[in-house]
Amino acid sequence: MFKTETHMHTRESSPCAHEKAIKMVDHYKEAGFSTVFTSDHISRRIFDNYGDVSWKDKVTMFMAGYYRARHRGLTIGVNVLFSVELEVRDEYRNHYLLYNVTREFLEEHECILYASIEELYPLFKENDIYVVQAHPARLTSIPTPNSVDAFEVYNGKLADEFNEEALKLAVEYDLPQTAGSDAHKLEHIGQAAVLSEYEIKTSQDYINLLKNRQAVIYRKPKEPLEKGE
Repeated sequence: MFKTETHMHTRESSPCAHEKAIKMVDHYKEAGFSTVFTSDHISRRIFDNYGDVSWKDKVTMFMAGYYRARHRGLTIGVNVLFSVELEVRDEYRNHYLLYNVTREFLEEHECILYASIEELYPLFKENDIYVVQAHPARLTSIPTPNSVDAFEVYNGKLADEFNEEALKLAVEYDLPQTAGSDAHKLEHIGQAAVLSEYEIKTSQDYINLLKNRQAVIYRKPKEPLEKGE
């Protein structure tokens, strides 16, 4: 089966990440992954730190990690696809993984930093963007099943109790299930993945996999990396 990383961060674009894009992609290749999604953080704090430049320039700066990862993937034979992890600034600081999102969409919608997920979800649907709530049972999250398309039921950084609760929520709300390492450093690589019978070459391939409920959740036995904060 083919192994896909759905949730990976790069140092170029996510300040909390430890390794740069090229090194991450190299190690995913060594770990047997055919496809990797970069899922760098979009938040008010990160975009404010880009300074007094236009929104479009901020989007360009944000996408540096993806472009470097993609170029490396083309060189060594790894499919590198673009997604983002959007932080919605409410009291819970929920995070949402957006797939099939484009540079053009980001350039035209600065509003994503200031609206609630309930306001944003119809906009995402109008633009064929697939929404997965990342780590929905984490302590700083609250599940929003009516404003997402799927739940991340296994996050490689979290203790089992939080992943088990996320799985229960996905079953309760009859939502498709996915998994990702949430990799910020090399030791996170391969903690979780999605397995498929066919190679994921586009975002739509991955979306179809989830919609058809054909994703196989891969979990590497481990000690929990985080307790759920």
